[in-house]
Amino acid sequence: MKRRSYLPLLIAFFAVVLFATPVLGAWYGADRSGTLTGNSSTGDLEQKLDELIFPKDRVIDVRVTVDDEDFQDMLENASAEQLKPAAVEYNGIKMENIGIRTKGNLSLMSVVQSDSDRYSFKLSFDEYISSQKLFGISKINLNNSYSDPTNMREVLAYEVAEQLGLPVPKYSYVNLYINGELWVSIRR
Repeated sequence: MKRRSYLPLLIAFFAVVLFATPVLGAWYGADRSGTLTGNSSTGDLEQKLDELIFPKDRVIDVRVTVDDEDFQDMLENASAEQLKPAAVEYNGIKMENIGIRTKGNLSLMSVVQSDSDRYSFKLSFDEYISSQKLFGISKINLNNSYSDPTNMREVLAYEVAEQLGLPVPKYSYVNLYINGELWVSIRR
C-alpha cells in the first residue's frame, strides 16, 4: 500500500452538503449535538449551520474514526464506493454509527489510476440510524479538489455564483483527520 505524506501546513478539504439547501424550510432547531429540537425558526437553523457546520471565517476540524482494516479496504477498493461504519467529530459535535465511503466519478477514477490516495469522501450520518442527522443534514461530501493544486477553485466558483444570486450548496473548508492523522496526500 502507498504511504501517505503529511504536510505540517494547513491543508483543507472542501465540504459540500448535498441536501442542505432544498429542505431548510422543513427543519426545526437543533442543539449542540446536532439533534433536532423544538421549533426554532428556519433563520435560526440557517444561522447555526453557517456558524457550526459551514463557517466562512475559519477552517474547522472534522475527525473521523474508522476501523483500520475497514479504512485500508476502502482505499484498496476505492472504486467500489462501499460504506464503512465510523464515528465523526464534526467541529466538536460527536456522532457515532455513521457511514464513510470514497466518492466521485472522474476524480475518483483519476485517483484510483494514479499513485495518489487523495480521495474525496462522503459522510452519511443516517446510514445506520435513519433519524440521525447533523442539524438536519443527512450527508456531507468532503471534496478533494484533486485537479486543483490551490484547493480554492470550487470555493471561488461558489462565491461568485452566490454573489450573482444563484443557488449554491453550503460549503466550507475543513481539516480532515482520519484515525487521528491529518489526511493529506500529495502526488509523488
